[in-house]
Amino acid sequence: MLHARCLAARTPTRLAFFSILALAALWGALGAAGHVNEFRDAQFLFAYQRVAVDTVRRFGQLPLWNPFYCGGMYALGALQEGFASPPFLLGLVFGAARSQALIAYLMLVVGMEGGYRFLRQRSASALGPALAAPLTGLGGLYAASFFRGWLLVFTFALVPWLLHGVQRAVRRDPWALIILPVTVAWMIGMGISYAPILGALFCVVELAWELARRHRDGRQLASRALWVGVAGVLALALAAVRLWPLADSMAQSQRVMAGAPGNSLDALGGALFMRARPSGFNLLLPGTFFVGVRVLPLVFLGLVRLRLLPAAIVAAASVWTATGYRYGAGPFVWLRELPGLAMTRYPERFLFFACLYGSVLAAGAVDVILVRCARRKSGKYRKYRSWAALAALALFAACYEPLIVNFHAVQAGMWLAPPPAEVDQPFAQARGNRWLALYWSPLGRGTLSCMEGYSLPQSQRLRGDLGQEEHLADPKAGSVRRTYWSPGRIDLTVHLDRPGRLLVNQNWHAGWRASVGDVVSDEGLLAVDLPAGAHEVRLRFLPRSATGGAAVSCAALAAMIVLFRRTRRGARLWGGRHTRVTLVCLASPLLVALMVRALVPEPAPPPFAAMNANGAPLVADELPAGANHLQVDFRLPVQLLGSTLPRTLDPAGIGDFELYWKVNGPVPRAVGVFVHLESPTGRRIPAEHAVLGASTFFANAPRGRLLRDAFSVDLSRVEKGQWRVHAGLWNMTGDRRRIPIAAANGADTHDESVVVGTFTIE
Repeated sequence: MLHARCLAARTPTRLAFFSILALAALWGALGAAGHVNEFRDAQFLFAYQRVAVDTVRRFGQLPLWNPFYCGGMYALGALQEGFASPPFLLGLVFGAARSQALIAYLMLVVGMEGGYRFLRQRSASALGPALAAPLTGLGGLYAASFFRGWLLVFTFALVPWLLHGVQRAVRRDPWALIILPVTVAWMIGMGISYAPILGALFCVVELAWELARRHRDGRQLASRALWVGVAGVLALALAAVRLWPLADSMAQSQRVMAGAPGNSLDALGGALFMRARPSGFNLLLPGTFFVGVRVLPLVFLGLVRLRLLPAAIVAAASVWTATGYRYGAGPFVWLRELPGLAMTRYPERFLFFACLYGSVLAAGAVDVILVRCARRKSGKYRKYRSWAALAALALFAACYEPLIVNFHAVQAGMWLAPPPAEVDQPFAQARGNRWLALYWSPLGRGTLSCMEGYSLPQSQRLRGDLGQEEHLADPKAGSVRRTYWSPGRIDLTVHLDRPGRLLVNQNWHAGWRASVGDVVSDEGLLAVDLPAGAHEVRLRFLPRSATGGAAVSCAALAAMIVLFRRTRRGARLWGGRHTRVTLVCLASPLLVALMVRALVPEPAPPPFAAMNANGAPLVADELPAGANHLQVDFRLPVQLLGSTLPRTLDPAGIGDFELYWKVNGPVPRAVGVFVHLESPTGRRIPAEHAVLGASTFFANAPRGRLLRDAFSVDLSRVEKGQWRVHAGLWNMTGDRRRIPIAAANGADTHDESVVVGTFTIE
């Protein structure tokens, strides 16, 4: 067994072991490399990857702008773009389609090695962590994510590295100044998923655990915490190449996550212990975090080590958090009140951390077998040590088998197809289909049908039927001819008899620059105001946030190297002249950001305007003509002032409704709207919603303004006659009670709801 422990401690041997396991798990996927995944989310996520690869390989440009989706989008500022990370190099070498399985393979190996290093800090030998790392590293989360085309979710494989960086920072290890920043930059560069958000939360957990272990250090606790702080600042600065563009994009849009998601303990048990079974080219919750029941004996044996009790507590708390709103108040409900976690909607992803800290206990089981048996002086116990260790190895091997089988089952159920044919033709926008997004860019066409995880600014003037993508607002003013086109650059020859406006059938963004004239937004459409005459116009996309973010990341990289080399030579981060050097290194990225912002001009983007799902602005100046006037005051600073109900249904039987609210003070985030449509026979159709107009919580709504809350209900199969509409406020979470009405001012009320009007279905 000593030989096995030595092998586990050797990095080349360990990486070979992890590589073999990853190869076994992805054997089928690697054999089908080159095919494309037609799962609905994989459609646009793979399209992002393909456009980025083609932009670099075909045009020799950085993939900053993606004209093939939603009418054009700032790629570096898109939440789910992943080209600003090391795995993108695989796409450049092998192509976008073939690189999908290779990226998954790389991330599995990297994740298992990170798991080993994280677990090693809690174990007495290298063997336990080496055997336990694949329990999480080959988990069902990765199998399910590969099925759905969610390669960005593979950033969960970097979470152990993140926590390991915190461990080393608390030990004041110079390598923490490398591990933590590189991990954060990699995670964010590969696409924003739940991994960096939840990983930051568990960094706090890990920091608390590490500091608690050293509670006798006294003043040194502050020094250790400062090391974590320095590494964290460097991490954010190194990731600025993505964070600055993301901040710019989010300032012009928003991501609303409403509802009260929850999971029963039975459902979570199915996610952990039932194998995934694809059905109808889809996956449900069972098996999506699969670890298998065979790991449970190891976890329970690890509880013998009392020093690992915090891991059991964190694992149990993670399972509790994964229940979400299912059992009322709980950690997920409380965490969702925090700004950074308000956008989360999948509480079951906390199961990853339950598995991760459960693997701490599984690694501890090997310590129980090896270390405790080694301490026995009696030969009666020592002679069974090798047999016990072999039994542990066999049990771990038995745990790997269902994990690999789960991967194979998921891959067998994937919806794969040959890569789409390419057509060499000039680029043009098309109406498109968001569910077939990966097929449009090979055809040289952009799809205006759009779906993303946040509200992309998309001009209503985009067209999918133009004969010429670049044209004049006044066709009689002159002529336009395209001479060169690429995603980030368009060259045009323009002849104008008089000053005119050039229109480009793409979304406007402040990062567009023109060699002649002024770039402007024409109702969200990219446009250039030009003087009269003949012009060679070159449009280039180079936003300040991209250049500034790259400059800040370079400054952070230099600061990281300086501090790493100094501390490796024995220098401290704090104290005397060391403090000055550290502060200069930490301030340099900020100074670079300020210089770029001051020296690189860029027009300010238009302020974000909240919209209803039907395109109507959330803020209204007054009640529309024909609206029902109300004056209902609630026991919160909210008023219901009017409503409009459908006079007729559209051809599909959809009825459009509007409620008009006014918020005059602070409102809890849990407050939402309940609406009941009551038929002539008393049947009720609910239409509850947590946000106004599908865009804004009451807690974030503008104060003192009239707010239009527009929504639609399918009434195609309901009975005819006169219907009554009841509305009010209630707590969508927590006690789920209705908000009392303080004054109805003559309106018909019942059970803390008000009748806002009637409509007739004929």
